Amino acid sequence: MVATPLQKALAIGLFVSSVLAVIGASHLIGFNSSPSAAPVGFYWRTAPRPGRGKLIEFCLPEDVAEFAEARGYIGHGSCPGGTESLGKIVMGMPGDTVMADPLSALRTDSGGRPMEHFPFGQYRVPAGEVWVHGTARNSFDSRYFGPVPIANIRASLEPLVTW
Repeated sequence: MVATPLQKALAIGLFVSSVLAVIGASHLIGFNSSPSAAPVGFYWRTAPRPGRGKLIEFCLPEDVAEFAEARGYIGHGSCPGGTESLGKIVMGMPGDTVMADPLSALRTDSGGRPMEHFPFGQYRVPAGEVWVHGTARNSFDSRYFGPVPIANIRASLEPLVTW
């Protein structure tokens, strides 16, 4: 069997991430394996500085994380509840008005299961929270779970090497 370029890249990424974890650099460099919000690749993890258009790493609220893990949207990781963190783009900061548009939300996921969504309409992002989104149509983001507490943001992400 011949590996595709994506399979090779993921294998290299997994190997390098494992090495970085062993030597303790994983708190500085992260690996993004999902192109739902940013290109696949390695990212500098810096102190959280959320801002509109900025890529962040965050933990979902535990109830949302349990749902996402049960459906296979995320895997195991170091967030509360033992789930993995997500990387998304900040679309709304506290006080901003955002739109939960019914045309942008999927009715079912890739497994044909119904998708719950945040109530449609205009919302003001509450103090202490941000609204996040991914660039992929099927991105699991604030359209489905609403705003994310700023306290859940683990890092700001800057591209290091992407493909």
